[in-house]
Amino acid sequence: TEAAARVKTQLVIEAVTKAQDIQVTDEETDKQIAEYIKQGPEVTLDSFKKGLSEDDLDYFRDRAVVEKTVQYIIDNVKLVPEKAKDEETPKAE
Repeated sequence: TEAAARVKTQLVIEAVTKAQDIQVTDEETDKQIAEYIKQGPEVTLDSFKKGLSEDDLDYFRDRAVVEKTVQYIIDNVKLVPEKAKDEETPKAE
């Protein structure tokens, strides 16, 4: 199902984040916040951040970590060609 696929994707992202010790800087978090505030009325980054709770900041940090992890995966993926059906399973003789 779609929900199961989302959970699996999230688990993979979390595992890669942990395995590669991916962390974000304050600047990367600010970038996430800046992208978010572009969608609303004009407000400065500093004034918007003043109204954020620690949970809100954690949300933006988490988004930045996910984005950084996905980029890491994209940058490091190695595509393996698919084997033909008859090559996949060796036949016992």
